[in-house]
Amino acid sequence: MNILLCGGIAGVVTWGSVFPLDMIKTRLQAQTITDHSPRATESQSLLRPRQALNSFQIAKETYRFEGIKAFYRGLGVCSVRAFVVNAVQVCVH
Repeated sequence: MNILLCGGIAGVVTWGSVFPLDMIKTRLQAQTITDHSPRATESQSLLRPRQALNSFQIAKETYRFEGIKAFYRGLGVCSVRAFVVNAVQVCVH
């Protein structure tokens, strides 16, 4: 049981530490897809900047408009998955 618990906690801690970076990476990729989409309408292009933002700009804008919670949105569900997966993985190895 201790091995399962330690593996699960390690998975949750790992994801908790990289989750903000993963959110920035996801938004960086999503803006690139949206900006170049052939289905983008004029109203959508007005909501998006003409020039793609870099990682630091995305982090700054996210914090300014959505606060610190935006960096950890979805972490709960991800933590449950990480706990189970890492607990089993550490126990099997």
